[in-house]
Amino acid sequence: MTKTTNSKLYTCAYIFLALPIIIFMLGWMKWFLAIPATAVAVFALYKMCKDTPDSGYKIPTDRGSIEKIVLVGIIVFFWVYLSGIGALSYQNGDHATRNGIFELLVHYKWPVKANSFVYATSAFEDRGLIYYLGYWLPAAVVGKLFGLVAGYLFQLVWAWLGIMLLYLLICEQVREIKVWPMLMFMSFGGLDFIGYMLLALDKTKVWGSNQLEWWSYYYQFSNVTTQLYWVFNQAIPLWIAMMLMLKQKNNRYLVTILGFVFICSALPTIGMVPIMLYLGLSRKYYVKSEELCIKNKSWWKLFAKDTFTPENILGGGITGIITALYYMSNGSGKTFRIAFAPFDNYIQATKMAAMQTEGIIFDIPYGGFNNYNKGMLFVYLMFILLEVGVYYIAIYKYQKNNGLFYVSLAWLLICPLFKVGVWADFCMRASLPALFVLFVLVLDTLKKSAAAKDRVVQISLIIFLCIGAITAFHEVYMSTNMTFTDLWTGKNMMQNALQIDAILPQSNFSGSVDSSIFFRFLAK
Repeated sequence: MTKTTNSKLYTCAYIFLALPIIIFMLGWMKWFLAIPATAVAVFALYKMCKDTPDSGYKIPTDRGSIEKIVLVGIIVFFWVYLSGIGALSYQNGDHATRNGIFELLVHYKWPVKANSFVYATSAFEDRGLIYYLGYWLPAAVVGKLFGLVAGYLFQLVWAWLGIMLLYLLICEQVREIKVWPMLMFMSFGGLDFIGYMLLALDKTKVWGSNQLEWWSYYYQFSNVTTQLYWVFNQAIPLWIAMMLMLKQKNNRYLVTILGFVFICSALPTIGMVPIMLYLGLSRKYYVKSEELCIKNKSWWKLFAKDTFTPENILGGGITGIITALYYMSNGSGKTFRIAFAPFDNYIQATKMAAMQTEGIIFDIPYGGFNNYNKGMLFVYLMFILLEVGVYYIAIYKYQKNNGLFYVSLAWLLICPLFKVGVWADFCMRASLPALFVLFVLVLDTLKKSAAAKDRVVQISLIIFLCIGAITAFHEVYMSTNMTFTDLWTGKNMMQNALQIDAILPQSNFSGSVDSSIFFRFLAK
């Protein structure tokens, strides 16, 4: 029987993940270290491309399928265009920093350090750029070769390409070329609209263009469109890595995938670990019965052979260790601690101040801020129920025997226990892999419930998805409205890029070069 693999699709997806870390090693490390490290990564990439998963489904190339792919390509283009990637449409405030980091990568020598700049001051002369910058590296190379504008445009192309690869992988997952799975993915998220209507005192704002996801004060599980519009540099590689990890039929490349994506997605990679461990430890290995009679450790031998591969140990291990050493001196990473964050007095005070400044007032039950802890415990339970709980309840009938159901739910329950920096960064970003798994489970349940004509589950999920899509609509509406307004008034839609003296002093984007193992021993 001929294998029905989509090998070219997987090859492109693997290259999309591997290219940033390869560029990073070649561009930031000493040549005598970069060359062997890159050779190992390329070896692992080559092995992955030669051994693509066999799903038993070949993506068709008939006219009808091509027309649907083209249609999705057009939809995705406008979705990405309105995100601000490429600086051709309205950009939200976070793009000021992202533009600044990208322009530093284009204009200055790698690795980016304060002593690379003539105007470095004693305030940050020992600091280097330490950030999850992998997404920008291919575009930065284009920018260095052909100019800054070309680099920005390539960011848009790179994002579109990554999402189209993801779309085709999703089509393989559902075993047909359809438009609706991509539309579902673009709008997938929690029931923020209901949370906002229940807890916001000023309910008129729910009909505007403001974000709905902060209805729960501290917590946030980001809608997919929110991920693209605010943290595209982490989200797009993470989506592809998660889909590739879920599609693996063995453990040969699990760690390799993790190592490749780490330079693009720091906190999300942490969220991938429990899912990777479940996938790796839940494989079933079959051995001959006579072997079992002789040696009862045959299963473990097969597991070890399948897991401790050269690709995982060398490819994933080296890229992962190099990235970890690079991140170690990031200032904000040192604030990591376990805490039930909403009970943190500092967060309570700063969140209150932020809400008052923005004119956002919420109604915390059980005595409001006078009884903050009791009220926030109620909000936590509401948050879990409305953001993910309703989906897990709806899909339970069809996913109760799927271990990913329990692993992803458990991770989403404990994410709020961790705190990095001041705000809910860990909750928002480390949750992305489990949220992606939830999307895949919902997609699978819709297919199964349709085949079984289970209207209760089908209709319930469709209602939840439609309510969740309101959050995505707010993001797209705001960007569309601001883009047309800026075009009409002639205003520059691009956020002014932050300069070196605004980026390097911030611990979230930099760290000490002198105390960094990476910068002292590995970097150029």
